[in-house]
Amino acid sequence: MRQRRVQEAVAELKLAAESAPDNPRYAYVYAVAVDSTGRRAEAVALMQQRVREQPADAAHWVALGNAALGPDPASANTDALFLALRAYTQASRL
Repeated sequence: MRQRRVQEAVAELKLAAESAPDNPRYAYVYAVAVDSTGRRAEAVALMQQRVREQPADAAHWVALGNAALGPDPASANTDALFLALRAYTQASRL
């Protein structure tokens, strides 16, 4: 029952993110939801796609950094830390 509700919520968040591609918050919340289902690589890929589509949007870069670190930054691996650092650096330049 709970798993089905989570999947329904993820599907609704996907619709919201797709309906408002300029809103980084929707994309980020969708990515967090995807990550919460154990699909962090997919969550990061979602945000990487957003920064490819809108590279001049600092908020998308920040959301990518947040997605790379996940809910527990202290447990992030080296690759995730470097991706987050690169994303935050790019955001600060915009």
